[in-house]
Amino acid sequence: IEQLGLQEAADHNRLLTSLLPSPFRYRDQALLVIPRDFPSVKGSVGDAHFVDMLVHSLAETAIATRGRMMVLFTSYRMLRQVYDPLKEALAGNDISLLGQGVDSGSRSKLTRRFQDAKATV
Repeated sequence: IEQLGLQEAADHNRLLTSLLPSPFRYRDQALLVIPRDFPSVKGSVGDAHFVDMLVHSLAETAIATRGRMMVLFTSYRMLRQVYDPLKEALAGNDISLLGQGVDSGSRSKLTRRFQDAKATV
């Protein structure tokens, strides 16, 4: 609350808050995977070995999940480095690959394509 600048006013006006349950069933609908045998990402942006391992790992995971996954990147540079080799790796498995800013115009269009397709990363 303090980080949002909503601390109680000096005249003791009350701040009303409410805690609502999430509509998402994260335990049933999400999986976080943290590989233990991966090279450090620190200083690896652009490193061919790191990108190769990332593409291989993402391709294996996409095949195992039948394309129902979303990959989040912290930089467009890394997204662009992974996009083409991952698309090639998934091509023979009938899995589509979408990349924000790579092959789509708007975020809403990208989201719609992701939701409508059966096997899309």
